[in-house]
Amino acid sequence: MKSQNLLFLVICLSVTPVNAQLIKSLDEIDRESFHAGAAPFDKGCISVNIREKLIKHANAPKDIILDGVWQLVEGGDENERLSSLWSDTISAFVPGSIHGSLWEAGIIPDPYFGRNDSIAEKYSYKT
Repeated sequence: MKSQNLLFLVICLSVTPVNAQLIKSLDEIDRESFHAGAAPFDKGCISVNIREKLIKHANAPKDIILDGVWQLVEGGDENERLSSLWSDTISAFVPGSIHGSLWEAGIIPDPYFGRNDSIAEKYSYKT
């Protein structure tokens, strides 16, 4: 009985005609189901004119070097930062990290020891 059912199933599968026009690509199925518009590459190209000469500033410096020792302070708004110098600044080395500067100033414990990283993380969200 099982072999007859299996034989019937195989015969039905092999006899079923396949119409090539009914087979759709996944892109076509997606476009129909999501009602998508044209893809970016379906549109034509645009022509862009490029200037032959670039404008350069006469006195522009070649490089702006930002490394060295900077002053770091917590808090304050923009007016306070521009109008006065704070007395509680600490030295921050660039390149470097905020946590390294705070650790060298003795404000936080070593962030790489034990669970001190959770203490250092609190300082990551301050201005």
